[in-house]
Amino acid sequence: MISKSSPKDLIESFPHSKLTPIATATTEPDYLSLHQLQWEINDNAESLSSTLGDGQHGHLFLVVSETEYLAMTDGVPCIPPVQPPLDPDHAANATAPQILEANRQNDKRQKLFDLYHNANKAFRNQLLDAIPIEYIESLGHPTRGFNKVSPLDILSHLWETFGTIQASDLIANDERMKAAWHPPTPIQQLFQQLEKGNQFIIASGQIMDERIIARIGYQIIEKTGLFDHASRDWRYKDEADKTLANFKNTFFRRPIKTAPSPPPAVPPAIIPQIKVQSAKVNRTAGLTALSTTRNTQVRRVRNKPLVTRSRPPCRTNKVVRLRLTSTLLRQPN
Repeated sequence: MISKSSPKDLIESFPHSKLTPIATATTEPDYLSLHQLQWEINDNAESLSSTLGDGQHGHLFLVVSETEYLAMTDGVPCIPPVQPPLDPDHAANATAPQILEANRQNDKRQKLFDLYHNANKAFRNQLLDAIPIEYIESLGHPTRGFNKVSPLDILSHLWETFGTIQASDLIANDERMKAAWHPPTPIQQLFQQLEKGNQFIIASGQIMDERIIARIGYQIIEKTGLFDHASRDWRYKDEADKTLANFKNTFFRRPIKTAPSPPPAVPPAIIPQIKVQSAKVNRTAGLTALSTTRNTQVRRVRNKPLVTRSRPPCRTNKVVRLRLTSTLLRQPN
C-alpha cells in the first residue's frame, strides 16, 4: 500500500496518469474510444493494490460492474470499508499492549477507508478530464456537481448511451482487419490486428468463423510475396486445420524471401578532356612563353652575384722601398 493516498498523488502513480480523450465537442464517443478508455482506467485500478474483495485485482471493483467483478473473483464480492471511529473504545481492564494493538488496527482501517475513497475520487477526476462535459452533464447535480457521482456511474452511462456498435462501425472494423502489412514490421502486429478485429465482432454480438479470419490474414501475407514456403505449407493444409492458431504457427518466424542484391555499379570511365585551341591562340601562347623564358634568363643573369678577385700587391712599390732603405744605410753618420 502506498504511503501517500491523496487523489493527486494516486493519479501521478498510475500507469496512465492522463486518459485518452474519447470525444470532442463535435465528435461523439463510440465503441472503440470507450473500449480504450475502459482499458486504461482498468489498468490504473488494478495497479493500485487493495486487500478488499479477493485481494488480487486492486481497486478494479470501482470501475467495473459487480457482475463482471464477481466473474473474475469466482464470486468473492468487495465490501466497501466503513469509516472507523476517531478514538477507538477500549475495555476497562485493557492492558497497555492491548490498547496499542487496538489503536494500530483502528489506524489500519482508517488508511484502508481513506485509500478507497481517494481512489474513487482519482478515477472520477480522470474521467472528467477525458470526457467533454456535454456527454455526462445529465449525471451532475445543479449545485454539488459530480461530487456524489462514482466513476462506475459515469462509465455505465457512457456505455449505455454510446457503446452500441453500428453497421458503419462493423464496416470500418472490416477495413482495419484487412489493412496491408509488410516486413520489416513484426508479424505480431498482423496477428494483433486480426485479434482486435475478432474481438470487435464478438462485442457486436456476432460471431465470425476463425477460419475466415485466418483466410484474411493469409491474403494479406500472400500480397507481400515473401513467404513462399510458408504459403505453400498453408495451402496444403486441410480446410478444417486452417484455424487462426495454426495460421500463427505456420507464419511465425518463417524465413522471408529476400530479393537478390543488384550487381555493383561500374563507375564510368574517365576520359581526359582535350581543349582544342585555334592557330592564332596557339601562336600567341607560344610567343608569350618565349618572352617569359627570355625574361627569366635575363633576370637570372642580372641577379647572379658578382665574383670579385683580390688584386695582387704591386711589386714596384716594394722594390722602391728596398732601394731607399739601402741608400740610407750607406750614408755616413
